[in-house]
Amino acid sequence: MLTLGAEFIYDNKSQIDEETINEFYKETIEATAKKATQLIKEIATIDENGNQIVRGANTTNNPIEVFCHENFSEYYLDKLLRKAGISDRSLEGVLYKGSKDKVPAFVVKCIVAPYLELKDTYSFAYVIDIDFCENSDKVAMEVDYDSLITVLERIADLPHLEQRFGIYEKPECLIPLCRYGGAEHIRAISSAMNKWKDYGSSGKRAIYSTKKAILLNDSREAMIIADKIKKLGHYAKIRGVDEESIRDNQLSNFGLDKNGKKCIDIGSTTVDISIDKEMTITVYDNKAEKFVRAIPKRGADPSKYEDAVKDLADLKKNLKNVVKGQCGALFELFLNEKTRSVESWKSSYFGNPVLHRIAELIVWNQNEHTFTLTSTGIIDCHGKEYEIADEIPIGVAHPLMMQPDEIKSWQLYFTSSGIKQPFEQIWEPVVDPGTIRENRYESNKIPFFRFQGREKDGVIVDYSDEYMGPQIWFRNCKATVNRIGSLRIGKDEHSLYEVKSFSVSGRYTRLANHIVTYLDRITVYGRILNDDISVSEMFPLFTFAQLNDFLKLAVDNNATSVTASILEYKRTHYQDYNPMDEFVLG
Repeated sequence: MLTLGAEFIYDNKSQIDEETINEFYKETIEATAKKATQLIKEIATIDENGNQIVRGANTTNNPIEVFCHENFSEYYLDKLLRKAGISDRSLEGVLYKGSKDKVPAFVVKCIVAPYLELKDTYSFAYVIDIDFCENSDKVAMEVDYDSLITVLERIADLPHLEQRFGIYEKPECLIPLCRYGGAEHIRAISSAMNKWKDYGSSGKRAIYSTKKAILLNDSREAMIIADKIKKLGHYAKIRGVDEESIRDNQLSNFGLDKNGKKCIDIGSTTVDISIDKEMTITVYDNKAEKFVRAIPKRGADPSKYEDAVKDLADLKKNLKNVVKGQCGALFELFLNEKTRSVESWKSSYFGNPVLHRIAELIVWNQNEHTFTLTSTGIIDCHGKEYEIADEIPIGVAHPLMMQPDEIKSWQLYFTSSGIKQPFEQIWEPVVDPGTIRENRYESNKIPFFRFQGREKDGVIVDYSDEYMGPQIWFRNCKATVNRIGSLRIGKDEHSLYEVKSFSVSGRYTRLANHIVTYLDRITVYGRILNDDISVSEMFPLFTFAQLNDFLKLAVDNNATSVTASILEYKRTHYQDYNPMDEFVLG
């Protein structure tokens, strides 16, 4: 009871008079209630002998230690550390910055313990409250980084990361390392998380808590993970910036110049690290005047060599992931019709060589006018120079807003230039909403795996009903989707489904068009496998690249009638195209 009373008094100390606090302090001493005494001692104005002292006074002149005494309660810090199973001994070894003086255990507790509280929310999908412990960060800035990291690695039990969470269920021990660790720590933690799902509920808790904690890390690896789990917006918010700023100015910034090159002096020579239009990374030794596979080590300054190796490793490791994330964000703009200000757009795509390369793969628009970037300028669909209007926002264009001849011109531009788009932008078929009937997909058998993992395409698989199993629906559309041959909807990826009825809700949007074209495509697969020649009626809805996909499926499954039909359709409708052309990046 005294401990509960002490906690109440401590939490409400500003509303409780000094005499009451001191009297309660005497009572805890007489009752030998150690925990209560320890807590009230921090705010009492008398010592254990009843002598008057100054509240909050301490015996140190060190400004960091004074700050800790003024802003932290050692009682609460110890409580958090005990709950996480962290001993005082495990905190030993931290030094002050630029000194060989050891940091008192209490100061290290002020860095570590507050972050242990951030693991409480189980379901990561609903985490919105993660934020920095500012006072802890202020203290961390004043200690030696390497010695602090050694302690945080010890607390996290880094060598046994993959095994530990199946046994101890203490994922909060990783949070301080997620906050202060480097890219190598985030890579190790991310790799270990793949194993934790095998540990049941304790593994899931560890994954949720750790993903949440990774949002606190400042490395590019952490940004990439935040982007993958759709939390880059919150990652940006807690740093006081917007998502576009994080994505374009930090995540995609590899220190390259406008030509996509970085020149690095390693002492023995200089090397140029570059990316080309296909995002291929090259290393050129300027002294040897040749391309090399790695940073030359012979004769190089050790420190400069290590920095160059890290730069190259960062580019090789993360460029692909960054490009993938950027293209995913552009795909969302493509479907959702969102735009950016000209100033913001120019800042990103003119100033960053990685983003400029990506921009060259996309058709952009200002209202009804479309354009793209090249290595030398900006052009419209006819190859003529296009001038950006400063007052009109820029978006990712969609065939719905274009005339047929404009669509064809853009398709010819990309094929003749050998440019592969990151997604089927200019190749997305346009479906007349007046032709969409409720029975459009009736009687077509669709394997369940065609719906799995297609959230970006507007296809949702809802697993909330444990009895009925996964339910399938489509954004901004009305549909009835049933499993064929069973009342209970199964989870087998090869279970067959039928879209019994389908209609678009409200305005026919880009997203609605995308869902219709996706359903059109996956229902065609079944007809091809059955060598159903009636599928030829749908060929005008598909692009050259999609027809090539259908042709491969028909050939591989000996669907001779459909094979002949596709070849004939391509011969009569796509005479201008090379049959070996591919239009979308794999």
